[in-house]
Amino acid sequence: MVNLGFVKDFNQCPPDLPRVFLSSGGNDNNLLSLCSYPVEDKQIWELYYHVSPDKSESVWIMELAQALIKLNLQKWCFNVFDLLNIYYLSFEDALDRWGQFFWNYYNVDAIVYIPVRDVKSTVYKVGKKWEREFTHLTLRSRYDLTLELENKENTEKKISQDKNKKLLWLLNVPNLKLRVSWKKLKLTNYALRG
Repeated sequence: MVNLGFVKDFNQCPPDLPRVFLSSGGNDNNLLSLCSYPVEDKQIWELYYHVSPDKSESVWIMELAQALIKLNLQKWCFNVFDLLNIYYLSFEDALDRWGQFFWNYYNVDAIVYIPVRDVKSTVYKVGKKWEREFTHLTLRSRYDLTLELENKENTEKKISQDKNKKLLWLLNVPNLKLRVSWKKLKLTNYALRG
């Protein structure tokens, strides 16, 4: 079963996961290239599939799926935004069109992470459509790493709000005179009145 997961961008993608990119203008002799580079104590792997303009859509997508199957990748991250340079359609239409072919050929046990940037609702909508059409594909919230990020942001926002509430409480304390610069929300001078 293919499990779809989401990441905000490649920075949130676990570093041990290969990253898959598409590039246009390939030829039949050079369909794949592999790059690797160190980041901190990890090694980042990137696979580039060069889409040949001489091949039909179904052929190059089938070859991409077969290459990923032969590499036996259990988990990988796919840059869906490269589809915009291949199809010249809206993001949603390009993503859906690619998926209609790809998921027919790619039916293995794997986790595929998709960077969503600021269009998570669009990716989620297309993913739900794929889930209805392809019984071997499912969206799993446990692989949605953007939820962790959203939870962290909500926690930080709540902490900030709690700090502001405490500050407002201080401002309402009788006999305490505060001078506040609201631009920086910085206490600049205070004195107790006796």
